[in-house]
Amino acid sequence: MAEQVDPRQRLAEAEAILDAMRRGEVDAIVGSSQLMLVRMREAEAALRESREQFKAIIEQLPVGIGATDSEGRFIIRNSLMRHAVLDFIPSRTADPGTQWLSLDGHGQPVPEDQWPGARALRGENTSPGMEFVYSEPDGTQSNRLVTAAPFRNSEGRLIGAIVVEQDITARKRAEAELRLADQRKDEFLAVLAHELRNPLAPLRNGLELMRIANGDIAASNEARAMMERQVGHLVRLIDDLLDTSRIASGKLELRKRPMDVVEAVGVALETSRPLLASAQHEVRVRLPDEPLVVEGDPVRLAQVFSNLLNNAARYTGARGHVGIEARVEGHEVMVAVEDDGRGIPEEMLERVFEPFMQVDSGATRMHGGLGLGLALARRLVELHGGSIHAESAGTGRGSRFVVRLPAAPDVLVSSPGSPDSGDRIEGLRTLVVDDNDDGARSLAMLLETMGHDVRVANDGESALRTATVSHPDLVILDIGMPGMDGYEVARRLRAASASSPMTIIALSGYGQVADRERSREAGIDAHVVKPLDPAALEALIAALRAATSPDTRGR
Repeated sequence: MAEQVDPRQRLAEAEAILDAMRRGEVDAIVGSSQLMLVRMREAEAALRESREQFKAIIEQLPVGIGATDSEGRFIIRNSLMRHAVLDFIPSRTADPGTQWLSLDGHGQPVPEDQWPGARALRGENTSPGMEFVYSEPDGTQSNRLVTAAPFRNSEGRLIGAIVVEQDITARKRAEAELRLADQRKDEFLAVLAHELRNPLAPLRNGLELMRIANGDIAASNEARAMMERQVGHLVRLIDDLLDTSRIASGKLELRKRPMDVVEAVGVALETSRPLLASAQHEVRVRLPDEPLVVEGDPVRLAQVFSNLLNNAARYTGARGHVGIEARVEGHEVMVAVEDDGRGIPEEMLERVFEPFMQVDSGATRMHGGLGLGLALARRLVELHGGSIHAESAGTGRGSRFVVRLPAAPDVLVSSPGSPDSGDRIEGLRTLVVDDNDDGARSLAMLLETMGHDVRVANDGESALRTATVSHPDLVILDIGMPGMDGYEVARRLRAASASSPMTIIALSGYGQVADRERSREAGIDAHVVKPLDPAALEALIAALRAATSPDTRGR
């Protein structure tokens, strides 16, 4: 095995020989001395290679690193450290505060003699380091973590400092975003609790009013109307939350077709009318006589325009002015909603589209809602290939929201048929299945007022037994029941009544695409999300019974 060469030892031996030659003690180098010279040259080459390797290593490190002498002057450093500092560590420069700033827990500047490099030159170890704000010559700033340790020779004598500097800007930004997200989460939960509690008080009051009305029909009607409004408010809150979740997870399903934007605006005006009327706003509508055709989901685009109208109604003082217009501009359909309300500060024009963001967020909130309406509007418009932006001249000077959608070619605009109210079907043998007894019995009472013969079951097994005896025409079935769930109940009902034109409607709190698909696979005719609109239920029953009659179903 070849002898391992210790470069430092060989170099020391060679230097000793050269010193002897300089003093005249050696006249020539022969024999083993010549071999020594060869080894000296090998040692020099090995040292050069070792230095190059060391330089390559520290250059590739993702941090700035360097070593100083006892005065704080760098004797070696990589390019990252050369970019951050000049010849001396910052605490040894004339004016370090122009580029480096570190603050203590009270927001006061840390003196330079307490900075990591200065402490290391006194023999102190500064781990885990100190955070600095570093200013580039062009004014941009970044966050740096600086750590230093004493630099000692082989005898243990302090000869300088080892300094490490790391850019932590991305980490600090992520930490700030997490803190902001956590703050927004807390604010959102507080707002959600507030918004969910708000309708509960009038609902409870309405129930009490109806109990003590003593036959006062006017008082009962007023209480009922109030309760309907509050239930509608609760439904909208929950729908907004679910839509936000579906969009975030990419599970929102659009049902596009050629449609007239003017019709969607009309639906939105009708939907927002109670809120606009309660504030006594004057509503100005400017719509063309001809259709404005886009390829879109009529329900979702009506939701967009309704959200914009609701936003205008909330942020405009009583007896204000709200306007909506639609027209063709080039290859786009433009819909704008404007108001003369409180306006939007310039710095908030983009942020108003962030989820849970409100101009008056925090303890001073006056306008209610979860701050989801505009966020949903933007995402729905973007899913249609369009854009939405906000305009405002500033606080107190109103606002304008402009939606742009790609115009569709001139095609026939179809509208989904809806059963006529005169097609109401009465006298159906109906089975309501729900493990929530109050929910089941209240729905049964409602169906009985519609003229149906209703029976109730609170679990899957009793539902199957009841169906065997009553042979229902219509089954309204909860999905999320303990034991046998609604899907399994539906499958067994279908298997037991293969020749009967039974209509099965799933009534569930679950409304994702996957839930609807499971309902279809189980033989369920329609999947409806709670709470149920009685008028919509009646129309759905009529439509389904027509579609599942023996003539059309082949039974």
